[in-house]
Amino acid sequence: MAKDVELVAVKVLDDQGRARFSDVIAALEYVVEQKELRPKELMVVNLSLGTPRVSQLFNSAIKTAIDAGIPVVVAAGNGNKDACTWSPASAAGVISVGALTIEK
Repeated sequence: MAKDVELVAVKVLDDQGRARFSDVIAALEYVVEQKELRPKELMVVNLSLGTPRVSQLFNSAIKTAIDAGIPVVVAAGNGNKDACTWSPASAAGVISVGALTIEK
């Protein structure tokens, strides 16, 4: 962790780890609004969530954040599938992060 960093959690998932697209999009809009209020402040969005289908509305909200100068890091899908078939992993400009298990 970097020194003098303020972490702000904008939580959208319920106790079962689910959220509506509208809630996630509203959270992204909130972060973009905060960036507009403090344009020189560095911000990063981490989304450890996704849906196994491409949502243009969801990806558009991601693009808005990226266009505002906010890097967006997302799960690559985590479903042993092509990340290009998931949102937000399929959104242009995201940093998609995946993991794998190697069995011996």
